[in-house]
Amino acid sequence: MGKIWGIFRIFALSIRNLGTMKITLIIKKSVKRYDTESKATIYARLRDGRQVDMVAPTRLTINPNLWDNKAEQVKSKIVCNDEMRSYYNDEARKLKSYLEKAYQSRQTTEPQKEWLKETLEQYYNPQKYNVETATEETAKPTLIALFDEFLEKHRLSDVRKKNYRVIKRGLQRYELYIRTTKRGQKAFVLDIDQVTADTLRDIWEFLENEYRYCALYPEIYEAIPEARTPQPRGKNTLLVLFSRIRTFFYWCNSNKKDPEPTVRRFSRWRNAHTERLIISRSRSCTRFTARI
Repeated sequence: MGKIWGIFRIFALSIRNLGTMKITLIIKKSVKRYDTESKATIYARLRDGRQVDMVAPTRLTINPNLWDNKAEQVKSKIVCNDEMRSYYNDEARKLKSYLEKAYQSRQTTEPQKEWLKETLEQYYNPQKYNVETATEETAKPTLIALFDEFLEKHRLSDVRKKNYRVIKRGLQRYELYIRTTKRGQKAFVLDIDQVTADTLRDIWEFLENEYRYCALYPEIYEAIPEARTPQPRGKNTLLVLFSRIRTFFYWCNSNKKDPEPTVRRFSRWRNAHTERLIISRSRSCTRFTARI
């Protein structure tokens, strides 16, 4: 019995460490509030479960007072040159997309101790490592990277940005959920070109049942936390969330980020889904009236 329990514990620990990869871009150095001259290196940090936690320097340097470690971009309220802001934010998105895709497509289960440092070296010297083609492929932003760009460039109030960041974190947790629970999907990332009606339906079901998943897969919520534990979401709340996701897809379409407009697939899915909700509510009202 003891041997079986030991095997079960090892299996449980291995499950807990699946699919929680997270890459962040941070600055370690702090400076005085009005210091505008100092520069600090932006570091990439890779975490995956409890076993992997590595940090390596990028080639980006910036004044620490300009960088937002939480948003991983130039501070939105800071006054600075627009060209500089775009350069740093675009480079940060490209770098994160490259590292995420490189990590998900690695050949070994456990990354080597120098993996992050070596991958950054390949990113900055593609010709030296003969990875020109791979660099072009991985330059394509993920859906989450596009969402970051949307938050930066689309005109939104601070309150609305806060609401949209809730959706972004939900989508990030959905990615981790798929990597953790679906066989053969450990490298899963949301790709705007691959979003289908089935994907939207799956995201709806995930957001609807997220309050259950936070207890079943606590490692997901350790990687992408919320200020409060997810609560049950009603249909109206989900419709509001999906109307905001639709706004994001419209922005992608308007800014030519989506060659095959996802918004069309979204509209078809929304119309069909809304029709089902109306029918469901009508039946509920009929049953309620009958009981009265």
